[in-house]
Amino acid sequence: MVAGGEHTCVRQRTAGVVCWGRNDEGQAGQPGAKDVPAPATVELPAAVDLAAGGGHTCAVLSNGSVRCWGANDRGQLGVAAPTRSDVPIVVPGISNAVSVTAGYAHTCAVLNNGSVRCWGANDHGQLGNNSTDDASVPVRPQVADVASLTAGVFHTCALLDDNSVQCWGGNEHGQLGDGGSSDALMPTEVSMPAASMVSAGAYHTCAVTGSNVRCWGRNQGGRLGDGTQIDRGTPTRIVLSSTRSVAAGGYHSCAVSGASVQCWGSNNQGQLGIGSRVGSLRPVPVPDL
Repeated sequence: MVAGGEHTCVRQRTAGVVCWGRNDEGQAGQPGAKDVPAPATVELPAAVDLAAGGGHTCAVLSNGSVRCWGANDRGQLGVAAPTRSDVPIVVPGISNAVSVTAGYAHTCAVLNNGSVRCWGANDHGQLGNNSTDDASVPVRPQVADVASLTAGVFHTCALLDDNSVQCWGGNEHGQLGDGGSSDALMPTEVSMPAASMVSAGAYHTCAVTGSNVRCWGRNQGGRLGDGTQIDRGTPTRIVLSSTRSVAAGGYHSCAVSGASVQCWGSNNQGQLGIGSRVGSLRPVPVPDL
């Protein structure tokens, strides 16, 4: 399951895809509908991976190709035209993708040789090709041996086969983890212990290192979980143990720690799951899980 700006899509056990939610740009894949209040099938061959951006969606098919639908004002569908599509269209030049991720208006795919292709908005360097020009066709960031990708609003991070992490793109809050605040137009390594997974939120990033979690970037509302609201330009260790996975959201983060789920950050919509709307600067357990 993936969630975009205001839409959601699920890859079913049959490898079919259903989507629902906002569809003003066609991001739910339903022609002629502005909103889709219930799950609806997207006309698409068998999919092996999904990604949802601010107003677009992409899928990797079983044959290694990528198809995208929704908004295309920045080239995030991987083609120059049309400006939007409410049906999936093929991203040219990609035939061996294994996974895909989407930021607000950019998309990146990992190929089966460990290389990466990105397309769409690039005003902060989120495509990683040493440019700030948008790309309506896939371009290649200078990164190799990639195991997985994750994208925030304006930044992208890669977990490499050697368990190191490299990030690129927007860095105004330190979300690249390189100790600075300047955008990076090419992948830059994050200095921290070996990581097993990485997750990009809107303007922050978290990684699992050993049994711990480390987060960096914007810390408004406490989304880094270090007990403060101070932005961090380098990875900060969170007080957790036996961590298996982490997920960074827009204004909060959660981790599976031991047999519990722990969340931290803003909670004005109840996103911490603790039965109140009070935020937390440090991890708190979600009850009844």
